[in-house]
Amino acid sequence: MDKNLRRRAVPEYASGNGNILIGLLTCAPFTVLVLMVIIQLLVFDINVTGHLKWAAKANNIKLAVQQMDIAVSYLEEHNLTSGYTLFRWPTHDIGFWYTNLLDALNDLEDLDPEAGSLEVSNVLMKLRETILEEGEGSRVTTPFLAFLHPYVGHYSVLAIILFTPAIFGAGRISMGIHCEGPSRETILFVLVAIIVVLLFVSS
Repeated sequence: MDKNLRRRAVPEYASGNGNILIGLLTCAPFTVLVLMVIIQLLVFDINVTGHLKWAAKANNIKLAVQQMDIAVSYLEEHNLTSGYTLFRWPTHDIGFWYTNLLDALNDLEDLDPEAGSLEVSNVLMKLRETILEEGEGSRVTTPFLAFLHPYVGHYSVLAIILFTPAIFGAGRISMGIHCEGPSRETILFVLVAIIVVLLFVSS
């Protein structure tokens, strides 16, 4: 009796491991894509939005110029100066955003070194209004998914293609762990995780 039980347990265990392996392999491409997007976001934040935020907080023209120059130079070096990130909508307009930043930098550089404190304050206030969102504290104004430009379309297509296999893979992992079909909790967890990632990326 015990031998028969052991014989039946071996295939179930092997099947469980097989489902987990298949699930991991199926989820891997989507996971890699999400990691690539997060890395791109972090790189963009370090090289652009981080410096823009410091420029907006600068208390003198020299500091503002230094931070603005770093951000604008990065945009120019990576061809983030024209076009739209995804659709031809105002919130996706890279060209308008870049031109605004460049004009703000030129205003800072053209300011008379002998300018009075009131004029300096006005220029710095205008710079803050250009960089930061209205009523959003220290949130930097950027076009939608600017950190993925000009490859937003490519990433979107890949995400759509890899999304279904990722759900299938999560189900296979659940089957491997529980030796049954994916539970509602597993499916809900995967959907919530994907929504959180998308919200994080688009913020």
